[in-house]
Amino acid sequence: MLQDVRCGAGVGALSPFIADEVLERGELVRVSPQWRIPGRHGVYAVHPHRGLLPRRVQAVIEHLGERLREAQVDWDRMTADPA
Repeated sequence: MLQDVRCGAGVGALSPFIADEVLERGELVRVSPQWRIPGRHGVYAVHPHRGLLPRRVQAVIEHLGERLREAQVDWDRMTADPA
């Protein structure tokens, strides 16, 4: 969706995680800063039953989980309601 919006195909509801960098560079313009997607949204790893999950895949999932938890503070700041 980011590429579609950047190419002028329309307006998109992009997460700050995806859009902040292009907004800072001036490639996109925020048209409705007061609007937010309601609720919290997550990141999910979809894989077969845990018994079939290779150790290296589990390690990647755990690593990503740690990184996402570290980024949570920034994420909350970026998605906070404007005051």
